[in-house]
Amino acid sequence: MLVHDVAVPMFVTGLVALNPVGALSQEFPSKPIRIVTTGAGSGNDFNARLIAQGLTESFGQPVIVENRSGTLPGEVVSKASPDGYTLLASGGTLWIEPLLRKTPYDPLRDVAPVTLVASSPNVLVIHPSVPAKSVKEWG
Repeated sequence: MLVHDVAVPMFVTGLVALNPVGALSQEFPSKPIRIVTTGAGSGNDFNARLIAQGLTESFGQPVIVENRSGTLPGEVVSKASPDGYTLLASGGTLWIEPLLRKTPYDPLRDVAPVTLVASSPNVLVIHPSVPAKSVKEWG
């Protein structure tokens, strides 16, 4: 039996202010913050809502979770103003999608990791009759 365990991290990423001196002249946050993530009910959505609740209580400003599907969360955040008011809660999709197809964003250039929120182990299991002893042999 082939068992392959991989931890898939979920990051909150965002855009940093381009003008930090101007940002210091006002208190943060002075308006609602939004966290863009994948579809409602997903693990990313669940984590984003937990984060939003805690940040709302800490900041005294609403933190809104906005669900988008496909590559759209990465695109929305990459085009947002780099003022810290738009965050992205994403797992591997943000990083893997550009390797598979052309996307309207570059995860290395357009967003910056803020923190690791969670990691979830994944296990690949196949029937014992399959002679593969590694993922490479199986593929």
